[in-house]
Amino acid sequence: MAAAILCVLGFVAAYGCGRPTRTGLVEVNGTVTWDGHPLEKGGLVFGPTVNRGGGSAAIGSAGRFRIALDPGEYVVVVRCTDGPDRMDDQGNYIPAKSLIPEKYTDAKTSGLALSVAPGIKPVEFVLVR
Repeated sequence: MAAAILCVLGFVAAYGCGRPTRTGLVEVNGTVTWDGHPLEKGGLVFGPTVNRGGGSAAIGSAGRFRIALDPGEYVVVVRCTDGPDRMDDQGNYIPAKSLIPEKYTDAKTSGLALSVAPGIKPVEFVLVR
């Protein structure tokens, strides 16, 4: 029993109790607005412009989001729907209705980009009709 406890304590000491973190990540936070008001739900996807990790962040109250990313350049897309995607009785995929213009849901058309570097200030993504 004592050996098992020492083994667990050694694991915790070596790897920590929380989520693993990578060094070099930069915390990015900010807001998303739609038509002049905070977007209260949905998510952001940060796609890197070179081969490295991207990420996604939920949009919360007052349109706020937070994410840790590698330094670099990102293309950003936004997803905000009236509910989840679903399947009909015949097994056909039915995407949820987007509550924002479709252009923001595609990396090729969103027009949203982000340059991440240490010391980055809060970001505001402004979505318009």
